Amino acid sequence: MNQNDLIDAIKHYIKTPKCYYSAVLINAPWGAGKTYFVKNVLYTEVKKELQNANKYMIYISLNGINSVDLLCSRFNLAKLKLSNKPKNKNNIAYDSLNVISAFSDLLSEENQKKINAALKITGSMVKISKKLVMSFKGEEIIFILDDLERSTIPIEELLGCISDIAEQEGCKFILIGNEEKIKDQDKYHEIKEKVIGHTYLFKQDVQSVINGELKDKELKDYEGKIIDLLNNEESINYRVLFQSLETYKELKEMIKKIQFDYFKNSSNWGRFLYELLSDCYFNKKENIASKKEEKDNIEDSYKNLLFSMKNEDMHKFKFVNDVNRNGLYNVSLIKGEVERYIIKSIESEKTENLSFLRNNYFLMEDEEIIKHFNMIIDELESNEIDYILYPQIISFYYRLVSIDLYEENNMFDIMKRNICLNKYEYHTIELDSFNDFVPKNYTSNYKKIVKELITVQEDVQIGKEIDLSDDEDWVSKLESIYYSKEKIYMHRRAFFKYVNSTSLLEKINNSNNKTIDDFRGFIKKISRNFGFDHDQEIVRSLVEEIRKYLKEPSGSKIKKYQLDWLVSNLNEFAGIDEGDNQNNMG
Repeated sequence: MNQNDLIDAIKHYIKTPKCYYSAVLINAPWGAGKTYFVKNVLYTEVKKELQNANKYMIYISLNGINSVDLLCSRFNLAKLKLSNKPKNKNNIAYDSLNVISAFSDLLSEENQKKINAALKITGSMVKISKKLVMSFKGEEIIFILDDLERSTIPIEELLGCISDIAEQEGCKFILIGNEEKIKDQDKYHEIKEKVIGHTYLFKQDVQSVINGELKDKELKDYEGKIIDLLNNEESINYRVLFQSLETYKELKEMIKKIQFDYFKNSSNWGRFLYELLSDCYFNKKENIASKKEEKDNIEDSYKNLLFSMKNEDMHKFKFVNDVNRNGLYNVSLIKGEVERYIIKSIESEKTENLSFLRNNYFLMEDEEIIKHFNMIIDELESNEIDYILYPQIISFYYRLVSIDLYEENNMFDIMKRNICLNKYEYHTIELDSFNDFVPKNYTSNYKKIVKELITVQEDVQIGKEIDLSDDEDWVSKLESIYYSKEKIYMHRRAFFKYVNSTSLLEKINNSNNKTIDDFRGFIKKISRNFGFDHDQEIVRSLVEEIRKYLKEPSGSKIKKYQLDWLVSNLNEFAGIDEGDNQNNMG
């Protein structure tokens, strides 16, 4: 049932003088926004009907209520709160306290005396409900009882109490809950038909929630897109959505204070806020899903995976995950990530032709496709396209070649030239082996050229040979260089082939035991989970020279066992069998 139909049904219930049933139920899963709807939408919509019928609404949560006595005390105390309000003002009386004494300051002295006297006589709030003289008649009140499934009162007692009070006092009840989560389902359905006249299956209206809760003028242009995004969800947990909105608003204010020039443009700012809000919501949802992963069955896990994949093209911010998972607001992390987002956005603006082509080429005429692709080639020639997009350009190029729309040209040479200029130093080209945009008969061509580009980029990034001659702390220099380009060295399965052997051997020969021990530690650390077998030739050469030091008369500062261990570590690093090394030396 949609929101408007539900409101009309509740209005009818309010206006009906007498009903043959005691209550109606608004039923929906947890997180569907039932409580939000009642407190923020329903009451506002039915105010006029309440006033015309001279009725008052009282809201009580059943969460934590564990006895009929306590429930009846809530009814009476809520009514007493209402008795202190002017008769012409309709307000939901929110009551979440568990003890009577907490209300003493809200009660008139006369009513307080009546409660105390009744307690002495009866010791039971159930009996007080029958004897206490109130300024409100039962038929004037509509009780909203939320969290039906969270009450620990046995369901037959709870519904029996509601039925008795409705019959004796003439009041009405609107129950809110998740029917599926009520513990004793058999007893519930057995007694339900005697108490609950109508069950309304509730579905929240996304637009009314966004309009009511977001209220962000700077996102006005994206409201429709946000609503579409949420409407496409199989199920929306509104509790998660409200928490996400709070996180979004806090992060937005923090980012505003940092003052990025790029966001002075309202269009840039709006687009960023949309991506930030989307990430706040989906990241929160993913975190909750991951916490439940062990409890989920295969089907549930599959659904969680689907909504992650469906939104994988959205920008993901690490700082959003930090906030959602740990509650950490790291300003320096936020600043750094937003700066990277801005750089990426500026670069993507330069590649609109590529995005447009990939998404729309099948709707375009041949001449228009060629025109747009030539514009991409022009951007390539002026080195205005980031290297990370080269594989996408190549895949689209082969698609055009496969349908005889384009002939091979010097595009690949232009790419290699650009890479050598190293304009986009920290942006790495990667091969997507499963790129389904590449025609099957051109897959090998695609892989070959992308691998060539990766090799060119790695050569540029590795740079000239590492010379240790002028470095006193040569081990630290090796560590620093290795870790700055670790991905490249691991991909090439080699490191020492890029180090000047003469300078390295000189450092080894002139070092002390502590330095050699540090060098051995570095070797063991980087080879622990990876083999550098492409370094075998250079390592054999190094080992041969080190063994010469071992044969020379002792005059070195280094203990011989340290050099023995070093030889062993180098062999292990390059995946060389010690016996094989000895044979090669012989």
